[in-house]
Amino acid sequence: MLEALKHSMGIITPACKMVGIDRKTHYNWLKSDAGYAEEVDAILEATFDFVETKMLEEIASGNTIMTIFYAKSKMKARGFVERTEVEVTSQPAFVVKEDQAGIRKTMDVIHKKTGTK
Repeated sequence: MLEALKHSMGIITPACKMVGIDRKTHYNWLKSDAGYAEEVDAILEATFDFVETKMLEEIASGNTIMTIFYAKSKMKARGFVERTEVEVTSQPAFVVKEDQAGIRKTMDVIHKKTGTK
């Protein structure tokens, strides 16, 4: 299976078809065999390296779209992002439960003012 994964560049379905096993068997091996999982990770890393090399070749040849994509995916720390990602690491100071006194009355007032229900 490992050779088939190398041949398919880490894509599971064609690799499984090459060796005649079900995808579930591959995933069971990943869970139960640390050595197999390590080899699969190495195959994926080699594939990622190959793809990144091809991206850099495109950038070197003047491919503007690839340059922008690479900057947005690899240079986020330098501000090359389309969106801001916010990570919430703490719990809110309070939680409002619908059954608390006054909540229904407050929600009724909000709905009347906004015309929603």
